Amino acid sequence: MDDNSHRYNNLTYFNKPVYFSGLGSTELMGVAVISVMAFMLPIILLKQVALSFITGPLVAAFIFSRTKRIAKRNKEGDPDALSSVQTYQAMPKNLVDSDLVIRILKNETK
Repeated sequence: MDDNSHRYNNLTYFNKPVYFSGLGSTELMGVAVISVMAFMLPIILLKQVALSFITGPLVAAFIFSRTKRIAKRNKEGDPDALSSVQTYQAMPKNLVDSDLVIRILKNETK
């Protein structure tokens, strides 16, 4: 047997705190979380910059096409083109006649 074997069989060592690199478990977890965040932050920022370079021109092209269309309608003599576009977008695409008003009106005109 080893001369130090009595150290490992002693019950007083069971519930002692364990230290890794001189840090307790909570401190080590904090260091690990901070290191992972420090590692991931540049990756997240680069991803956001790359995403803005991709979506930026798409958004600009969409806005340009909309303003070009509105400018064309203004030239044609529709000074209220922007509000008509907003009204069209606010209107529902499908009309639901739950009270059967349209059907009753159609039957009355026959």
